[in-house]
Amino acid sequence: MAIEPTSTPNEAPTGRRLEGYDAAAAAISALVTGARHEVLVFAPTLDRRLFNTASFVDPVTQLISRHARNHTRLLVEDTEYMLKENRRVTELCRKFSTRVSMRRFGESERGRNDMFVISDQAGYLYQLNRGQPVFFTRRQARREALEYAQDFAAAWNCSDPVPELHTLGL
Repeated sequence: MAIEPTSTPNEAPTGRRLEGYDAAAAAISALVTGARHEVLVFAPTLDRRLFNTASFVDPVTQLISRHARNHTRLLVEDTEYMLKENRRVTELCRKFSTRVSMRRFGESERGRNDMFVISDQAGYLYQLNRGQPVFFTRRQARREALEYAQDFAAAWNCSDPVPELHTLGL
């Protein structure tokens, strides 16, 4: 079930509206850089313009290096595209497999069109339709971020592993 960017379906989306991938990439970088413990990414397609960048991978690396309990989880539908087009993220998942986890959407999540990134269940970036470069972000929005995190947790619990991620290259 996709969550609207507000708690009430009849309200207009909340948060700062961003248009374009450059603005969204900068907002994601700020969220990840500001994370103290956890980053969650829910994306039908892990868009390389947003995630296969040093501005995403470097802060994730710093986050997971600060403490053994810090982690990043990515839940993606199109893992084949992710493995092919997001080499930086793929290598991060392989190198730090206990702290950067990726799983594939389960059956109940397939076909979703929204994308979100959550930082410490306190801030988020949300894209209602992956085909439109319009995003909403809030850095101090614990209630909304918690709703996204609960949606993420339910989807994660029904997700599938990505065995292709951990091949030996033989």
